[in-house]
Amino acid sequence: MTPESFVRAVEAHVGIPAVESVVENLVNPPGRVPRPEDRELSAWYAGLSELDRERIISLIGKGAHAAIFGVLAVLDGVRTVDDEASTFELVHVSTKRTLLNPPAICLHEELRSEFLPGRSR
Repeated sequence: MTPESFVRAVEAHVGIPAVESVVENLVNPPGRVPRPEDRELSAWYAGLSELDRERIISLIGKGAHAAIFGVLAVLDGVRTVDDEASTFELVHVSTKRTLLNPPAICLHEELRSEFLPGRSR
């Protein structure tokens, strides 16, 4: 696995499914007895025009992108999560150990612009 293939995998297996899951929960609130706030959001979403539903999906995609971008920026060392001078090492272990975030690579810069369901990567 390379840093680039790791980011593509995160997009495909985390980013896009996160958006799809949120949209699915808007269309069909989860649970045998969905929470009232989930039912209210679903009814609101169903009442939107097609254009507005597309805009909502785009915003959900931007939110998923921002969250993953932030995590990758932390792994890259350009955003901090503590007060100590520290670094994170992301290692892929298979038949060999591969450092996916060496100092010369910025994972967050490899991330594409947003996640949209049905969009091929």
